[in-house]
Amino acid sequence: MANALGMRALLPGDLDFAVRAVLPIAPPDRPAMVRQLIQQARLAEAHRRQTGRAHPKFGTGSLMSAASKWPLTPLPHHYDLAYLAALQTTTQVLIQQLSEGNPDQH
Repeated sequence: MANALGMRALLPGDLDFAVRAVLPIAPPDRPAMVRQLIQQARLAEAHRRQTGRAHPKFGTGSLMSAASKWPLTPLPHHYDLAYLAALQTTTQVLIQQLSEGNPDQH
């Protein structure tokens, strides 16, 4: 089931994978990376709906699947400041795009 961003429904694991893909990126570049992940998930979801198959590069249309195509930082044993800052950036971009209703405009 697609959400308002045009990708599969957002689940807690999607956030963990997205954050793990965003963590190695320099903080000023993280919002662009999150937008890129969302765009890849959207493209994959459109492909999946059209063909019934996962997109060859971006997966099944979930944020987790798109993020898993990138190098992932290991999940920390506890949520430290770096993880929380990347989580904040990820959720801010998601909220911004959802509230504006147009995921391509950032």
